[in-house]
Amino acid sequence: MDSLKDMLDNREVIHKEKNQKKNNKTTGQVDNLEKYTTPSGLSNSQSDKGSQPDKVIKREANYIKNLAIDDMYDRLIQLELVMDHKYKAFWCGAIHTLGTSFVDAQAAHALQYGKKPAALFHFLINKQLNKQNDPYGPRLNR
Repeated sequence: MDSLKDMLDNREVIHKEKNQKKNNKTTGQVDNLEKYTTPSGLSNSQSDKGSQPDKVIKREANYIKNLAIDDMYDRLIQLELVMDHKYKAFWCGAIHTLGTSFVDAQAAHALQYGKKPAALFHFLINKQLNKQNDPYGPRLNR
């Protein structure tokens, strides 16, 4: 008799667990509240004030970088390594991608060793851009 009573008790437990799983609407959810908290000791207004100078510094840094890129493009025009002004966007993008010091070094190399410096300069810049776009592509003399 006791075993029959135990079986009935087990059935009730299983039935209750099934209903609990069916009615539980938070199954599989993860508590992500930690990433929405503010740092300890700071209110929202204080944390917003702290990020404002960072935006100003970033804007000024981008402005200075763009000035350096424009200056490099003007030097390339003066050195006659870049002839056509309709490709200014390409050249400024290439200078931005490769860096002003690298482009300046390639310009000096093209002027020193090239019979046709503009063609050598274009080749060197395109080679480096292709290397960055496809680092695993077949290239000679990496």
